Amino acid sequence: AAARAAFGDGVALDTPFSGAYVPLSRYGTDDRVAALMVEIRRDRLDAVIDGLVRLIDGA
Repeated sequence: AAARAAFGDGVALDTPFSGAYVPLSRYGTDDRVAALMVEIRRDRLDAVIDGLVRLIDGA
């Protein structure tokens, strides 16, 4: 409920986000601050994490 209220009931799954998050303390106050939004495919990330866990456990 809090997430829906914060984002104006605009919560979606598997939909590109057109924007980026910038710390409010820096927004509009420092020209050096830029934003970058990286989208990560959860299915790929899970496979990488599983591989790293197996590598570490086997060491």
